[in-house]
Amino acid sequence: MFKNGLTKSMENARKAMARPFTFTFVIALAALSSVAFAQEGTAIFGYYTNANLAGVPDGLLYVVNPGSISGLSPAGDLCANIYVFRFDEPVECCSCKVTPDGLRTLNVNADLTSNPIDSMRLPLPQSGIIKIVSSAVESDGSCNAGMSFFPFPHFLPVAAAQYEPSGVLGARITHVNATGAGMYSVSEANFLAGPLADTELSKKLQRICYFISTSGSGGLGICSCGTE
Repeated sequence: MFKNGLTKSMENARKAMARPFTFTFVIALAALSSVAFAQEGTAIFGYYTNANLAGVPDGLLYVVNPGSISGLSPAGDLCANIYVFRFDEPVECCSCKVTPDGLRTLNVNADLTSNPIDSMRLPLPQSGIIKIVSSAVESDGSCNAGMSFFPFPHFLPVAAAQYEPSGVLGARITHVNATGAGMYSVSEANFLAGPLADTELSKKLQRICYFISTSGSGGLGICSCGTE
């Protein structure tokens, strides 16, 4: 009798101790899940630091397509419409296709800031903001919105057209941090999701990229898409 009662008491205690642990574990998983998904969005933004400095590591931008439209290509392909700023001045823009579950890697120096529209009057950008807006690919499966013949024949990126945001993308970037005495360290951070006002997208980002695309001499201001 005593043995059966002791066994039952121990079993009840074990179950009671297990409940808070299970509850806490579920909460922890939910918190981690919300943190992960909070970094994905139709419009996301981040920043770059200490770019284009001699002897300093190049930053890397990683853009992923989680398959929000479809898990298969070409149905789930998305355009990452990228806008690069020096402080509050736009310097480059481009549109890069990212396939479902694909990872596109871009160098901050070589791909995003080496060809600024203002390179004739200012040195290469060293710090600023990068915005990425997700949209569907064009009917031909590309991220080109058509041909422009001014000032020379070239493809116009979707980023320069009047597109509707669609799908979600995620991004992380490595930051090059000055630690003093000419030394630098590298850290990595998520881009953040944030809604865009219509005045920000249609009256600023798209118009600025269109101006860059049609005014840049020899293709100035058009960034490149790295590798996927």
